[in-house]
Amino acid sequence: MSASRFLEVEPRRLPGWVARYTDARGGAVAVLSTPAGLDLRGEDGSLAHVALLDPPAGRPDGPVDDVGAAADDLAALAAAPRTLLVCLVRRGGWTVGVVRDGSVLSGSSGRRYVQGTTAAGGWSQQRYARRRSGQAGKLADDASSAVARVLDVAAGLPSGAAPDAVVVGGDRALADVVLAPTVAEGWPRLGPLEVGEPRRVDLEAAASRVLALRVTVHDAPG
Repeated sequence: MSASRFLEVEPRRLPGWVARYTDARGGAVAVLSTPAGLDLRGEDGSLAHVALLDPPAGRPDGPVDDVGAAADDLAALAAAPRTLLVCLVRRGGWTVGVVRDGSVLSGSSGRRYVQGTTAAGGWSQQRYARRRSGQAGKLADDASSAVARVLDVAAGLPSGAAPDAVVVGGDRALADVVLAPTVAEGWPRLGPLEVGEPRRVDLEAAASRVLALRVTVHDAPG
């Protein structure tokens, strides 16, 4: 069974990464354009999927003759300026913000205790469940209010275009609850981004991560 791994590659590093991946297999790699990005299929049975966070519709699907040009084009698509709302939330905290060109235009973070699960049964278990639900609801309310604030701040900045999609991370079901009462409810959802307990530093990292290419590598069978 072949090993698999996932990595995020910055747009400016993608052409070099593709060249090294191809060279490591002696150039014996078939490159296919896909709706999501590129597939690199080695004659040794290895495979690398390279995907945009938000692929545009109508991408060509089929063999690629010029690998370098294909990697350059994909990197340019990934790096194209775009303003996005980021919503990272778990049952211990949240961080939300508007990002563009690798920077945070406006952001807000917060924490609120949400009680963990309990093994108790009967009335005690029901009481804990109600308390946990109430705590999670307050966290979602706080995060929803923060989403409205950061969007208002970003709208007043001369350099910031309005976001047209939202990148979620952490607890996706809770992110849906956070976004439901906001103007972002019906926006396209991108991601998800894997995060631990969200902090401001995760929002700053997400500003760059939303530009990265998602690469899943399946090594040659051993």
